[in-house]
Amino acid sequence: PKVGLALIAGAFGMLLPVAWLKICRLTASLNRREQRIQSLLNIDPLTSLSNRKHLCQTGRHLLSAHPTAAVCLLSINIDRFKAINEGFGHYIGDELLRQVGDRLKNCIAPEDTLARMGNDEFSLLLAPQPAAAPGEATSAFSAQTVRAKAAHRAKRVAECILHEIHQPFYIQSAIQSAAQSTGQTTGQTIGQTTVQGQTHAISIEVSLGIAIGQSQRDFSQLLSQANAAMNQAKKAKARQRKNHHSYLVFQPEMATARAAIARLSQDIQRAVSQEELCVRYQP
Repeated sequence: PKVGLALIAGAFGMLLPVAWLKICRLTASLNRREQRIQSLLNIDPLTSLSNRKHLCQTGRHLLSAHPTAAVCLLSINIDRFKAINEGFGHYIGDELLRQVGDRLKNCIAPEDTLARMGNDEFSLLLAPQPAAAPGEATSAFSAQTVRAKAAHRAKRVAECILHEIHQPFYIQSAIQSAAQSTGQTTGQTIGQTTVQGQTHAISIEVSLGIAIGQSQRDFSQLLSQANAAMNQAKKAKARQRKNHHSYLVFQPEMATARAAIARLSQDIQRAVSQEELCVRYQP
């Protein structure tokens, strides 16, 4: 019995390191898979940029970690993208979005965050500027100086973006062709191949809004301000009947006007549904 117990103990001693090694490898594999899943949750699958969720997480972290710094957010919208998507097809539209994302990367620093927010909208979160230089007293003047420097940098980035987007985009269309089997009896389709078709030179216009947050803790408000400035830039371009790129920096009155329009729209919908409107003809 003692010999049997010794053999069992020896075998167990030999198997234990192997089992431990397999457990460690399995744990490492699971950790890598978990990291991959988390990465996919934060990435836009079409452009491989950050998505809205990741941008908001990063923005909230920056506002929390730098409560007195100036945080700049740029909202970029491709004008009349729906017409391009419908006229040239979704393949061209998707490739255009990828190329737009690549060009936007040329205007940012490694510490900045570029995200695709939706169908034809991108947002760019610039790294925060320090509240004051080392040894400089924090005062109203220094806070204004920091904000001015942040605004200057945001405008430089906006000008870079407009310059990059101004150049035409060259995109080849894809033609789907079915590959038939060589069998003489069946003649079944065995698959499809994609070949490159005509090259399209596409010029686009963008509207851009800039919001600067300082001593601000609500990132959703900063995002709303950037969108309001972007919408105002789009409307100003339409009023002037000019086809050019433009950007505006958020001003408080933009939010007031946006809220008033939203309330008016709701009031009109309610009045129509409750038949409160009375139409009179005046010759």
